[in-house]
Amino acid sequence: MKSRRHRREALLQSVSLCFALCHLLGCGAWLDVDVPQCDTDKGCVGLLGRGFTCNEAGVCVPPRASGTAVEAVTGSGSETKTQLPERWACVNDKRGDFVANPDKTVKIRMDAVDLNTLRVPDGLVATACSPADYGCDAPVIENAMPGSDGFFEFNLPYGWEGYMTFDAPNVVPGILATNRAYLDSQTTSGPALLTVKAEQDLADHAGHPLEPGTGVAIFEVRDCNDSAGDGVTFDPVADQLPFYFDGALPARNLTATMISNLLAAGRESRAVAGFDNIPPSYTTFHARLAASGEEIASVTIPIRADTITYVRLYAGY
Repeated sequence: MKSRRHRREALLQSVSLCFALCHLLGCGAWLDVDVPQCDTDKGCVGLLGRGFTCNEAGVCVPPRASGTAVEAVTGSGSETKTQLPERWACVNDKRGDFVANPDKTVKIRMDAVDLNTLRVPDGLVATACSPADYGCDAPVIENAMPGSDGFFEFNLPYGWEGYMTFDAPNVVPGILATNRAYLDSQTTSGPALLTVKAEQDLADHAGHPLEPGTGVAIFEVRDCNDSAGDGVTFDPVADQLPFYFDGALPARNLTATMISNLLAAGRESRAVAGFDNIPPSYTTFHARLAASGEEIASVTIPIRADTITYVRLYAGY
């Protein structure tokens, strides 16, 4: 019998409200460190918000609380900073604090296309969900449809940190997430969705199907200039190794993200990585510079069974 890793490689050849409020307002929270606060990342997401993870001591820690630093002493020796290429230097910047405001909205215009045809799938609908609402039982926006130009329009609360679902006949259910709050109105590219047939064709060609009941995560990495983030590697998750795209397909010989112009409707440059056969749950992923091991981004996202979670991952978050 082939090992799980070998089967995966064959496939890749082709394809808490008070704590949350204190986090948003920048205030302190006293914790009883003698009593475990959490036992899973999912518990931290529900308690404090997306991006928090559960450490070995059972305490929820904020994003980027861990990572490998490459340090250099500057000036008189009293100042120590991490040396990073300019396009990744924002990783060392302090993120601006914001207060979520449900009375203020931002308009997000976004398309979603079939990966093969680069057209909007027939019958496509989208739903916006709160970050800790794993099953989207209380949607923020439900069953939105694209306009005549192919774009969805979401009027979301300022500071929203949730995710969106995309569903259509004959399309693998999709989730779209990001590791950065929505603070500005914008028009952006959404996910390139995979049809059921396309997924099956890729699995048949590889000689082994995806494991039923598991999920797939696909990451588009963006650098500090909001450009395609090539040269990024991901930590293994749930006994699974990451894969990286060369053109429109994964290539198992790659060890970091590279530029592709075949993964979006507008042929814009993207740098894409992914995981398959991830157990359903909230799952935390960490991205690093391949050259130095410096962590440049992390995210905690919902992984659902037989669903693809598409993630736009921004450096410094």
